[in-house]
Order: sequence, then C-alpha cells, then structure tokens
Amino acid sequence: MSDTAVAKREELLTLSTAKNINSNLIGLANTYKKPTLNFFLDAGSQGFDFKLNNRSPYYFLGLSLQWNVFAGGKNKYKVNQAKIDETVIESQISYVEQQLKLQLRIAINTFKSALSQYQAAQSQVASSLKYYGDVLKLYKEGTVLFIELLDAQNQLVSAQLQQNISLFDTWIKVADIERANAGFTIK
Repeated sequence: MSDTAVAKREELLTLSTAKNINSNLIGLANTYKKPTLNFFLDAGSQGFDFKLNNRSPYYFLGLSLQWNVFAGGKNKYKVNQAKIDETVIESQISYVEQQLKLQLRIAINTFKSALSQYQAAQSQVASSLKYYGDVLKLYKEGTVLFIELLDAQNQLVSAQLQQNISLFDTWIKVADIERANAGFTIK
C-alpha cells in the first residue's frame, strides 16, 4: 500500500479545492492594504434631437484614488478568519487522509484474512476428498458401513460449500479494497 493510493479520492480533491479557494480569499482579504485607483472619461452632447452643433459637445476626464484607512480593524479580522479557516481545512484534509488510509489498511487486512480462510478451505476440501476416497475404497471392500460413506460424502460436500463461500467472501474483500482506494474507474 502506497501513500498515494488514496490521494486521488474525491473527498481529498474537494478539500484541496476548498483550500485553494480559501487561499484566494486570504489574498482578497489582504487587498485592503492597497489603494484603489479609478479612471473615468465621459463624453457627450447637449444638443436637441441628437443634432450636433459646435457649441454643445462636452468631455469629462477624471482620476479617483480611494484608500480605506480606518475600517475599525474589520479587514484584519477578515484576514485572521480566513487564516483560521485555512488551518481548519488543512486539519480536515489530514483527518480525511488518515481515515481513508485506515479504511484501505483495514480492507487489505480483511482481504488477507479472507484469503487465508479460502486457502484453509481448499486444504480442507483436499483432505475431505482424500478421506472420501479412502472410505469409498473400504466400502467397496465391505469393511465399512454405508453410513460411514454417507458421512464422508457429507463432509466433502460441506467442505466444498465452505470453499465456495470463502471464495466469494475473498472476492467481496477485493471489491472493498477497490472501493477504499477508488481503484475502479466507471466508464
């Protein structure tokens, strides 16, 4: 399991986008330190019925500088709030990342457990099959009763069923791993 296994999860990408938005908000909140410079130009005519004559045109040209110096600390509080929000988002990213890694680690461990149970079921089927073969030979020779043959057959069938159940459980655990690391792409 690598550290980048959960990096492509949607939850982390969403939180990363939120962090980027918040850093833009910090930059926006810091703009109070810079003055605003505006330029305007206005041209027109004072003639009637849209007829121009030489005495009616006018032009206005202007420049405006605005700098909000006294805001009662409101701007500093906005910057501080945005920085606090950034630390909250970073802690959320860390928390979610740890949870997703834990989920993946648990899924891998349960898969390993299911796989070992499947392998044990395979060996049980092999031993039950050998036992059934031995009892069948003894039954044909007439040294064991029919009930013992049925018992051996019952043990074999039960072992085969348990093996199939273990196999399906193993495949379920594989699907859990794919879900935990978002490894399956839907097309």
